[in-house]
Amino acid sequence: MPLYRINEKTRTRLKHPLGQLLTGPPEKTMPHLGRIIAEGAPPKIIAVGDSVSLWMRRFGLDASIYVVDGRVMRADIDGTVSGPSEIVVRNPAGEVTEEAYEALRWALEEKEPKVVRVVGEEDLLALPSVILAPAGSLIVYGQPYVGVVVVRVTPEAKAEAGELLEAMRASEPGKG
Repeated sequence: MPLYRINEKTRTRLKHPLGQLLTGPPEKTMPHLGRIIAEGAPPKIIAVGDSVSLWMRRFGLDASIYVVDGRVMRADIDGTVSGPSEIVVRNPAGEVTEEAYEALRWALEEKEPKVVRVVGEEDLLALPSVILAPAGSLIVYGQPYVGVVVVRVTPEAKAEAGELLEAMRASEPGKG
């Protein structure tokens, strides 16, 4: 059973970036992201999505947690990020399950990098990542056809993510 389910109100809001939008192709956004990481020294970096995870690795930018589902824009891909320490969770499209939420919590407590492999869809897992990550952390996710979004975890970002999740908690199947 999901903890949270997307509805029309939250779907519309989530079309807008939650953080700083770095526009352009990966050849432009990844070096910019690298500078943000170097300047901010975040305690944790969570990459949500296969494309952003793969590009970060290609550019030598390490995340603490990679959240992937083996798909890019709902199409299967041949390769994805893997690691020695992975957890597999179920998380259907448009939902945040308790299983996925707790996997993120577990991965954040660990010192070594983790891969949270999602059976279903990982898109909405950026929201609990913002809530669970320590202050100063970065959540990085792709904005299709535009670039990459970087969310610095602040009290304001946590409040916004919390409000979005609360709005999703109230939704019921077929309502929005």
